[in-house]
Amino acid sequence: MRNRRKAVVVLLAVLLVAGVAYWTSPRVLFDDADSLQIYRITAVGAAEESRDITDAVDIAVLQQGLQGLDCGRVPVFMEHYALADVRYEVDGHYQGESFHIIVGRINYVYGGAGQGYYELRGGEELVELLDRLTGSSE
Repeated sequence: MRNRRKAVVVLLAVLLVAGVAYWTSPRVLFDDADSLQIYRITAVGAAEESRDITDAVDIAVLQQGLQGLDCGRVPVFMEHYALADVRYEVDGHYQGESFHIIVGRINYVYGGAGQGYYELRGGEELVELLDRLTGSSE
């Protein structure tokens, strides 16, 4: 009986560790560039004015850059954000679902209606890529 109890405790501990490891590890945001469609890219300037720069960006290069991004598995609470914290916004569809990426001082991806915001890992690299693609250095 004592060995059985130890086995149950060990099993529960292993399951708990595995669960925590899974939920705290990042997930790949986009792993199939062919299923990724970008339909709008917006740049936000220092005066908090936004402008559509979609036509100025090589979408194929941006799609390849987006493939390397990860995000958290657990949604984070975000009520609102200031435009001063945003450099670029990217809108599109991936495998039939809408997404909205916000990068700058804050880095989030919004998965669509009711899915919440997820912390974007690699947002700084995305800002650098978009700066290169647009020739910007803000």
